[in-house]
Amino acid sequence: METIASIVKLIRRCWPTIQQRAGIRAGKRLPIYFARLPKAPRILGASAKTEKSDSAHGVLTGIAYLSPSIESGRNLCAFSSTGCAAACLGHDSGRMIFSESRNARLWKSALYIGARPLFSRLLLAEAAALESRARAAGLIPAIRADGSSDTGIGAALAPLAPRVQWYDYTKDYRRALAAARGALAPNYSACFSWSGELENARRALQILRAGGTVAVVFDTFISRARKAPLPARFLGFPVADGDASEARFLDPRGTVIGLRFKTTRQRAAALESAGSFIVRQRALSRAGYFMEGS
Repeated sequence: METIASIVKLIRRCWPTIQQRAGIRAGKRLPIYFARLPKAPRILGASAKTEKSDSAHGVLTGIAYLSPSIESGRNLCAFSSTGCAAACLGHDSGRMIFSESRNARLWKSALYIGARPLFSRLLLAEAAALESRARAAGLIPAIRADGSSDTGIGAALAPLAPRVQWYDYTKDYRRALAAARGALAPNYSACFSWSGELENARRALQILRAGGTVAVVFDTFISRARKAPLPARFLGFPVADGDASEARFLDPRGTVIGLRFKTTRQRAAALESAGSFIVRQRALSRAGYFMEGS
């Protein structure tokens, strides 16, 4: 297998061309064009949630954060809704001066768009390194290839790294349903994302009935001091606490994965802009969609 160092060397040599391919459209420079390649380019990172919770579940997780649909000038979330885009981490796009975290998403997106074979080779090499670290520590190696995007690259690469568990949240109904039915690689799972529109709700029910999982964000308040309870059921299916772990591939089949809306600053305005993407517990409780629980 190729080494990470050799692939990175090739990426550096090709970067000006990659940057041009990804960042120029109709003669205009997109935000993605201005991405800087870091000194030690790595696709996989982690989050505080995975580091804190997944180690307790025996999992070592790597996450790839690419630009969400509205950030780079290229759409890497083809199935995004207006509500989820408004609530997404990339909602403040358009600034030419950006933080290191935003630059990290942009250069990875540029590599994915401008040289996808190189992106895949680097991700597979990092997957092999992650697997070695996990096995040495007695943990399950896992990769979420679309931490902030929805490209489906994880489903494509999972057969090439069969000893790593790959998983995604996705609004791609066909991919989520295929994963629920066991039609994709056995080491790949996809959790369908709720957005609240009628068609999305119908598809969520079909996926749940097929044994899949559906992630739903509730307006349940969360703070450092406490976590308010999630509903016990939603759409007639049990709700599991998705904030307890990021390891979605360990979730029971036919389960709604409840996530708490994390925004605390200008919360009312954020809820309003998110629309039906955020489920309001009080309103749906009156309508009888779920039962209150813990």
